Amino acid sequence: MKAKKFLFVSKDSLSGDLAWKLIREGHNVRFYFKDRYSKDVYSGFIKKIKDWKAYRKWADVIIFDDENFGKYANELRRHGKLVI
Repeated sequence: MKAKKFLFVSKDSLSGDLAWKLIREGHNVRFYFKDRYSKDVYSGFIKKIKDWKAYRKWADVIIFDDENFGKYANELRRHGKLVI
């Protein structure tokens, strides 16, 4: 299977275990944390980014793991992105 590019958008690192599993399977993962107190979570394991919107085109799959991202998810779906 060809490696996919996953973009995780999270308020406070709820899905880091899934991101880590995808990395171990050979996929490319970028993770954005909205909560500034979660910035150190998964350091050294998952590549973290400061601006998730800059990676929208890069990603094959975008995962929002918390509420209040519905507006963004719907917009991305309208533009053909696979959003979970």
